[in-house]
Amino acid sequence: MIAAADLVADPIISWANFDPHDTEMSDKAVVIGATGLLGSSTVKLLSQTRHVIELRQRGSARQSFAAETRIVDLFEPRSLADAISDATTILFFPSFSTPSTLPFDVRQELAVSTTALANLVEAAAATSRHAHIVFPSTGGAIYGNSEAPCTEQTPAAPESSYAFGKLISEEILKFYARLGKTSFTIFRFSNLYGYSGKRLVPQGVIDRFLDDAVEEKVSSVWVEPSSTRDYLFVDDAAHAVRAVLDNPTNAWNSTFNVASGNSTSIREILSIIKKTTGGRHEFKYDSSKYGGVRHIAIDTTSFRKAYPEWNVLTPIDEGIAITWRRKLMQSSACSPADMTGG
Repeated sequence: MIAAADLVADPIISWANFDPHDTEMSDKAVVIGATGLLGSSTVKLLSQTRHVIELRQRGSARQSFAAETRIVDLFEPRSLADAISDATTILFFPSFSTPSTLPFDVRQELAVSTTALANLVEAAAATSRHAHIVFPSTGGAIYGNSEAPCTEQTPAAPESSYAFGKLISEEILKFYARLGKTSFTIFRFSNLYGYSGKRLVPQGVIDRFLDDAVEEKVSSVWVEPSSTRDYLFVDDAAHAVRAVLDNPTNAWNSTFNVASGNSTSIREILSIIKKTTGGRHEFKYDSSKYGGVRHIAIDTTSFRKAYPEWNVLTPIDEGIAITWRRKLMQSSACSPADMTGG
């Protein structure tokens, strides 16, 4: 069995001081996973107006936007309890697995991903404060295959241990909320993309394909070209998180789909990437690996009604162009000529 430490992708805990509102959620927040795809964009956004202190897993070297750094161990209960003892809001954003990482190994998912969350919730429930936990579930995988738009009431039908783990994690949060120990907001995000650095896990086709283009590698495409998914630019996801933190009343013990509302085929994604990179992206199809769900469409009506100010959605071609520029800026292969256009 793979060791827990081998699966942890930058579990970061960050304290963020928020502007005062008439709510307990405004006092202090903890961000776990602050240098990952969603965490880095969220912390960067919060840092524009808020002071952030990062608690980092030992050995993690990725740069974050936090003002200060401390060390913590998610799998050491005492360390975790001390870190969140005075936090009123906890954003749980670490990445332990992906849809393609041991896709049908439920035992591993329960041993690592859900255990880490259970450790956190139990530590939060034991504090004197009533902590509110913000959790990114998966809208892209939890519903299984569906060409009709899925709402939050659509029955979950996970087809991978990753998606199953997300569903169990949602139930952990709901269980403690029913006991009155903690509260939650669950985001069922669609397929996020937009990371400036190299993705270290085999997740996120747009980011992975662009990483390959930067490094002049041939991408392996694991899904059929006609497969359709909803892709959400990570900056838009971060704005959704901030909207909830700024006005938590509408998100108390709620589950929201957050997505672009548009499904795009892998064929279209490959075409946009080819155009954006000036033909630098090459690929081949590989059906030997698990490629995830073939079709998914997501309805975001509930979140848009609760947060009508969330209107910052980025078109897919524009988001890919921004992501390409970000990756070029982070790459040693970047040249002034690379930075033109897009």
